[in-house]
Amino acid sequence: MNDKLYTYTLLLADNNLILGQRMGEWCGHG
Repeated sequence: MNDKLYTYTLLLADNNLILGQRMGEWCGHG
């Protein structure tokens, strides 16, 4: 597996995780 691709995938997964948490917070407060 390409090292850059691996890092990119990790970053994407991380961002999605953070976005999911943020959306959950907004929905909970909203």
